[in-house]
Amino acid sequence: MTQSIVFDQAVSFYDRTRADPATVSSAVTDSMIREAHLTHSSKSLEAGIGTGRIGLPLIERGYGLVGTDLSVAMMSKLQEKVAGRPYHLSLAQSDVNTLPFPDASFDCVYAVHLYHLVAHWQNALVEAMRVIKPGGVFAR
Repeated sequence: MTQSIVFDQAVSFYDRTRADPATVSSAVTDSMIREAHLTHSSKSLEAGIGTGRIGLPLIERGYGLVGTDLSVAMMSKLQEKVAGRPYHLSLAQSDVNTLPFPDASFDCVYAVHLYHLVAHWQNALVEAMRVIKPGGVFAR
């Protein structure tokens, strides 16, 4: 994997220090759905999903999501949050410079507060574009 920042050490306090008020979280989710033209059959990818701060509200509304992150510990925290719930969430450990998906796999790819932390971020953007379907949406 390309050298990038990993948040393993932040798992215990990450959510407390990054939480958005419910009104902000709801507005962000509404905007994502509207601007990316998401439907419940859309296939979306969140690069750098972490503990699910952005993605969790989407899946709570019934949208499917695939998430990637370098940190297994961060994704484990997200798995704890969704345990026992009928959400459509798949997770994969990967560097955003080498996404483990075929070309044109997703209707929407998004990343929040990520690319400035990534070594070779330009390559990561190319990789994000590679996995978006023609006519799909990229949000950052």
